[in-house]
Amino acid sequence: MAAFGARIPGVGALADPYPAPRELAIQAGDHHRAAKALTFAGQVEAVTGHPDHALKYYQLGQATLLRVPGDGPETTVLAAGLHASSASAYARMGDTQQALTCLSRSRDGWEPPDALPSG
Repeated sequence: MAAFGARIPGVGALADPYPAPRELAIQAGDHHRAAKALTFAGQVEAVTGHPDHALKYYQLGQATLLRVPGDGPETTVLAAGLHASSASAYARMGDTQQALTCLSRSRDGWEPPDALPSG
């Protein structure tokens, strides 16, 4: 698998090893699913020991969510999750300050669940 961001002859500047799900979602106009695909790709990179590549996917997911009109709850939750995942990647790379910043941004997007009705 080519390193993300590598320059590959005939392909261009960004070699994305997981283009199909993201591109299909974008072509379908579903930026939420595109962001989810980027999140999953980042998680694969994170668990295989490449937090720097994971961070790039999380950042692309965040950028993809900027294309979503409005500020609905699904967008807010996805963005918060991407910030939390970014915090983990930064922590794995030893950048504590950036990890804390991302955690703070993640917390801003989470709302407590509604209380369950009793009885």
